[in-house]
Amino acid sequence: MMITYYITIKMVLLFMVIRSFDINRPDGDGSKGCVLGGTLLYGLLRDDKIEILLESIRTRVSSMMTEMNSLTKVYSGGLIGIGTPC
Repeated sequence: MMITYYITIKMVLLFMVIRSFDINRPDGDGSKGCVLGGTLLYGLLRDDKIEILLESIRTRVSSMMTEMNSLTKVYSGGLIGIGTPC
């Protein structure tokens, strides 16, 4: 008799936000969203849905960048910017 064990691990992200800002134009022409700048301390970030715990905001990742490079996934370490629709 063979016994199979299945283990489910829920991966948790820990992103330290250093700054955040709105990139929409003041005249309201076109909605571009918001940017969170900081570092990923733990986990792997892709085009996922994220939750900002302090404000209880749920949103999704629309872009990720470092310097002038666009990213598809981010591992822990380094400074990145996460673009979100506001």
